[in-house]
Amino acid sequence: MPTSASRESRDIRNIRARLERWELTHLRALAASLHERLEAAEQALERTQNWADYCEHSAEALQAELLQLAEQTGSTVGLTIHGDLIVTDTSGVQSDEHVAGVVYGADGTPQHHLILMAARPDKNLNWQSAMDWAASVGGALPTRQEQALLFANCKQHLKPEWHWSDQTDEGDASYAWFCTFGCGDQSSNRKSYEGCAVAVRRLPINSSIL
Repeated sequence: MPTSASRESRDIRNIRARLERWELTHLRALAASLHERLEAAEQALERTQNWADYCEHSAEALQAELLQLAEQTGSTVGLTIHGDLIVTDTSGVQSDEHVAGVVYGADGTPQHHLILMAARPDKNLNWQSAMDWAASVGGALPTRQEQALLFANCKQHLKPEWHWSDQTDEGDASYAWFCTFGCGDQSSNRKSYEGCAVAVRRLPINSSIL
């Protein structure tokens, strides 16, 4: 007749066997679930790769079309930071001028191309004289924003000295802003001080297409 200890030992073995079967069933279900998820991930990856290949092919085709359009029209064609297509006629840019880049408005829309003119005054000028000189050569002094663009893209064509902008200091009308093209720093000086000047032209952007 089984003793109490042997019955207890048998019950423990039965419990262990059931737990092992349950664990095996659970592992099989987990493995099947992981397999399904892996297959789904592989399919999603394949779809993503196909879409990436399509986008790359479309981008290459668009680039070729833009280059062809630029060659045919003598225009500069590009994309804005928002993905808009812009076409700009740069045929009027002189050989001794330099395109500094696109100036954007506060809302992020392209405003105009900035052209650094070749003319330079033969001496340092106070602010009003610099404004008058820039107008006399068919241009204008750059804004502070435009000076930053000049420093970024046309530094090699600029003297590493401070240059007047066209902007009066908001805190004191007797001061105007300047930019030092050696380091890019901006500050303000009395308008009566004499400093360097460059003139810029603003080339309108002819079209913007989504």
